[in-house]
Amino acid sequence: MSFILDAIKKSENERQRSKQPDVHSLQDSAPQIKAEASTASRLVLLVVAISIIVVASWWLWLQVGPQISTRLAAWLQNTEAVDKTPAEAQSLSQEPAYNDSAYNSAYNESGYKGSSNKISYTADSELPPNNQIKELWEQPADYQSTIPELDFSFHVFSDDPKERMIIINGRRMREGQVVSRGLTLRVITETGVILHYGERFFHVDVIEKW
Repeated sequence: MSFILDAIKKSENERQRSKQPDVHSLQDSAPQIKAEASTASRLVLLVVAISIIVVASWWLWLQVGPQISTRLAAWLQNTEAVDKTPAEAQSLSQEPAYNDSAYNSAYNESGYKGSSNKISYTADSELPPNNQIKELWEQPADYQSTIPELDFSFHVFSDDPKERMIIINGRRMREGQVVSRGLTLRVITETGVILHYGERFFHVDVIEKW
């Protein structure tokens, strides 16, 4: 009976020893650990490479993107200009114009002129008599609507024309200078300015507005 018990104990001890890791089992698991470490390293390198590509693409877009957008907008604008008919292009390039015949009719009916003949003035023409230079608000509505916006913020009058000065739309102006395309400051008067636009002279009372 004791021999049987000793054999059972011996078998149990051998079984327990077989479960404990030995040098050979550790050697067998080493390649598996190395393979797992290599896989993790590759994943880290892949993530780093993707991050570098994303950052480089973003930086390149910041450098080149605005130029591409500008060229694309210019190309689209040129394409639209080519697609327009000559009549449309001409209509876009023309400035707003008033009905000159209607203006002359209203001008004469109001008694501003003693003759029905049209009198046209250039910016350098000799000024007509003062009684023929009317205030802007006295001009026909269709003519007034074509006058560019005017903002007066300063006015200096002197007997010496060289010392006269006025600020229009934030710009310091003197007699003879161009306020905007087609609009010329001809004379700075004691109360305002005489301007030329559309072959006409008109007066704006600046002092009265203040």
